[in-house]
Amino acid sequence: MRKIGLDFDGVIADSLPLFIEFLNQQTGKDFKLEDIKVFNPVPVYCTKSNYFEILENFNHYRGSNIMLKPLHYSNKYLGRLWPYNELHIVTCRSADFAGDAHWLNELHTKYDSLTYVENKAEHLKTNSVDIFVEDCLEQAIQIATVVPTVYLMDAPHNQISSLPPNITRVKDWTDLYARLTLNTSYAS
Repeated sequence: MRKIGLDFDGVIADSLPLFIEFLNQQTGKDFKLEDIKVFNPVPVYCTKSNYFEILENFNHYRGSNIMLKPLHYSNKYLGRLWPYNELHIVTCRSADFAGDAHWLNELHTKYDSLTYVENKAEHLKTNSVDIFVEDCLEQAIQIATVVPTVYLMDAPHNQISSLPPNITRVKDWTDLYARLTLNTSYAS
């Protein structure tokens, strides 16, 4: 049984559009998702001095993840992968987002663990997985030093012409699922 690690935001949850909408409301700006070319859009909107205040406000705005939506087809394909793989969600988001497990369970998302860490690559040195799925380019590159196969979920903020050899860009969950089940006897 393979161990697959998964990032939360941008892989399972489609949280960036909600965050951009919130930041636009807070700052009076009008950025679109495709305008954001860096993983963390906060510096585009604010300074370090008000970053934590804005983030705390976002926690309240987001409430118990009511507005958060799953990334297209993530739940469907996680359900198909789960009987044949261990699925471990590893996220750098704050554990203050206490509604994450509840949100996943409300959607009947199949997974084995949800872990909050400060550094994914460090965590994965001692909690190994065979494959990791990430949307942050910088994180994917760090994770690729300790995980043999990394899939990078395509997004406007992670474009680069060349990737390390063990990182493969995937278009979406359909593409990811096809690659994960290629040459396997897993049920579809």
